[in-house]
Amino acid sequence: MHDLDPSNPTDFPFASAEPVLLLNPEDAAKFRDSGSKNTSGSPQATGAAKGGNGLTFVDLHGILMLISWLGMTTVAIYSARYMRDSWPHTTVMGLKIWFHIHRTLNFLAVILMVASIVFIVWNKGTWTGPWFGMAKIGAPEWHSLAGAFAVLLAFSQPFGALIRCGIDDPKRPIFNWIHRSIGLIAFLLAQVAIYLAISTFKSHFALADFAFCFLIIFYVALVIFIVVSEVLRFIELREREKISAIEMQTRTRGSTPSDAYYYHTRKIFLQSSFLRGELCFL
Repeated sequence: MHDLDPSNPTDFPFASAEPVLLLNPEDAAKFRDSGSKNTSGSPQATGAAKGGNGLTFVDLHGILMLISWLGMTTVAIYSARYMRDSWPHTTVMGLKIWFHIHRTLNFLAVILMVASIVFIVWNKGTWTGPWFGMAKIGAPEWHSLAGAFAVLLAFSQPFGALIRCGIDDPKRPIFNWIHRSIGLIAFLLAQVAIYLAISTFKSHFALADFAFCFLIIFYVALVIFIVVSEVLRFIELREREKISAIEMQTRTRGSTPSDAYYYHTRKIFLQSSFLRGELCFL
């Protein structure tokens, strides 16, 4: 069995002892996931067993990665950047709420990423990304490469956090920038991998066009939230500096709140809207 599309050389040719209904995309997808090619070009069983509810290991791989990167990691990064001033006087086990959100969600996300990698490796049985001597490197290979680097960088973050210096250490800013840079690079690589997956592996989505549109809407909404949050954060910091400079000469405790208070209130509303949106996604 051969594919008429010359841009898809990695999945074909196929050989099967069972009849395959080519006019049914679902059957074609099930057959493609039932094994990977060996050196002779014939499918070879690689543990492409079905999970519960008819899900394949490839489907579980995608689901866990979406939950990890679009859900948990996004909220974890947002909390570290914009929620440090939220609940300023509340701590749990001596740590602020934003830090618990950041650490817990990132830790759970890494666990899901590792499980997702196990599923896809068990299914494929081999590395599917770019390799030496490959005649052509397409979107599937770039997806594997970007996803692999994203998971490796994310996996390294908890270990890096274990060796961070104290908060008053002169080298602490260096650690902070390294930690932030690695996290940001991992997040961006993951978004590249997700975009390539949704636009390339359409047979694994019941509503491929809807999934693609949803991803674009998610990116647009995320950019809007980030821009608005940055503007409110800048204005709030500026107002606080003004108040500190005049030493509250015209304000006393219990009187009319400052402009910084209003901007802080708006920021809290924005944060709650962001968290509600992420919960709806999950």
